[in-house]
Amino acid sequence: MLKFTAGISCALGAMFLLQGCHRVTEQELKDGVVGSWKEVRGTKEELQFNADGTMLMRSPGENHDCIYDFPDTTHIRFNCAPPGAPARPQVWKVELKSDRLLISDHLEVGTYKRK
Repeated sequence: MLKFTAGISCALGAMFLLQGCHRVTEQELKDGVVGSWKEVRGTKEELQFNADGTMLMRSPGENHDCIYDFPDTTHIRFNCAPPGAPARPQVWKVELKSDRLLISDHLEVGTYKRK
């Protein structure tokens, strides 16, 4: 029984170690989103993420200058309040897949391709 338990412990330890190696940090996520992105479904929405934590969102219907950060590796927080107005942070799910950026809430997913 001891050998079996030790074997399971080693296997689980190796699994967690390998899984840890593939985790993206908040800094890697921030570095990965920097640049220009265009919405793929034809909404003409464009996002420009800057390394200083600012983001410009441009679309035919609205434009926003925002501050962004990553509270963890699966969420992005935007504050798009106009200067002088109270902060209005909103948290969205985020996933970065090479040249695709997915930003979603529980209702819809915005899919962006690097420009």
